[in-house]
Amino acid sequence: MARRRGGVAAAAAAAASPAVVGAVSVMALVYYSTVFIFLDHWLGLGTTAGAANAAAFSVVVAACFFSFLCAAAADPGSVPASFAPDAEDPQRQGLKSRYCDKCCMYKPSRTHHCKVCKRCVLKMDHHCVWINNCVGYANYKSFIICVLNATIGSLYSLVVFLFDLFQTEHEFDVPYVKVIHKH
Repeated sequence: MARRRGGVAAAAAAAASPAVVGAVSVMALVYYSTVFIFLDHWLGLGTTAGAANAAAFSVVVAACFFSFLCAAAADPGSVPASFAPDAEDPQRQGLKSRYCDKCCMYKPSRTHHCKVCKRCVLKMDHHCVWINNCVGYANYKSFIICVLNATIGSLYSLVVFLFDLFQTEHEFDVPYVKVIHKH
């Protein structure tokens, strides 16, 4: 994994962005509520089924968090300073070489200039506010793995919540809930 341009200082500044802090906070909240509230209440963490479900969910969340960090910290792919278009490339016959006026350099196909990062990114997909980084050639795999793990984790959390909600009896201690519940 190539590190982000700017080194540790740039990675630390990116990690401190409100969107990244928010995304990590949501991951932590979902993990805590799924394992220590819903799963513990439904199966009990002291049971084999509860411990196995907690372990499986922990693996999914850890994979999501690790791939999130990889996608956020990685350089998405920069155009090499030595890049020059091949004038004799048979695939480019009749096509003009692409030039970025902002970076003042030639760029390969599928390379786009990101106005947030202020640079050209190889095979740029988009600039993601949640990782505070572009998604491009070098971090696309980490980003997709993060999204897949987040989807799996969200569905797992939803299933645990629904089983806890419908398969256990709940005592409502809040007065306004008792009033609504009685009608």
